[in-house]
Amino acid sequence: MPRKKKAELQEAKRDLHNAPAKLDAKFYAAVHKVKDGKSVPDDEWVIFLAKDNAFPATLEFYHDECVRLGADQEQLDSVRRMHRRVMQWRAENPDRCKVPDAKGEKLLG
Repeated sequence: MPRKKKAELQEAKRDLHNAPAKLDAKFYAAVHKVKDGKSVPDDEWVIFLAKDNAFPATLEFYHDECVRLGADQEQLDSVRRMHRRVMQWRAENPDRCKVPDAKGEKLLG
């Protein structure tokens, strides 16, 4: 691993160790798994919005990273279905799509 990448990874680990338990500083919610209804703790989830113009590419990257990591076909298919749903929603709601921002938000830590 290149030195710069290794240093960035170490810094990210330090930041995560020192970060508050809640990962998503912009949103709050009660998140539950569809498969069993169990709650997902705040320190295990983040939210991205379909209306954010950066999100479709984020999903594509996530899919490719799942492939690289050896995720099962069910996971890969699920990501592709989500990507299709997001793209369909965006096609039907172009007036709601925008560059992501945090202006005016009350962000945590």
